[in-house]
Amino acid sequence: MIKSKNAEKKQNNKRGLDEAKNNLLGFFDLLLKIDTRNNPQNYTKKSKIKNK
Repeated sequence: MIKSKNAEKKQNNKRGLDEAKNNLLGFFDLLLKIDTRNNPQNYTKKSKIKNK
């Protein structure tokens, strides 16, 4: 019984960590979208070939 409770706690902890990870990824994705709207010049594609 104790082993099953510990296994259940580990599984719940892993779910919580996955949820926290997804929340952080979503938050930073939202920040990036906002920043690309406010500062599009920072995110323009730059050409690697230089004119001589």
